[in-house]
Amino acid sequence: MLKGRLLLNPDVKVLKCEGGWSAVISFGNLLIAEEEFVCRLLDKMNVLIHPGYYYDFWNEGYAVLSLLTEPEVFEEGIDRLIRFITTGI
Repeated sequence: MLKGRLLLNPDVKVLKCEGGWSAVISFGNLLIAEEEFVCRLLDKMNVLIHPGYYYDFWNEGYAVLSLLTEPEVFEEGIDRLIRFITTGI
């Protein structure tokens, strides 16, 4: 579900995972710092995700999404994330 919907935007990629409670997205093509990206997303869309540096990613352009969220809430968050990216950060 997540991967298919985010693939509609060529600037965002869902990284392959082998299990766990999180999904990682890459948005390096958007040319925005992780912290600014997640702060704007929280401020404008009321969606909380973590910047990649919380998880020791060395490069900018990653964010981590929890997969423990209720399905309806998660889906609404993904809709807001997509709207946020496509309408211009």
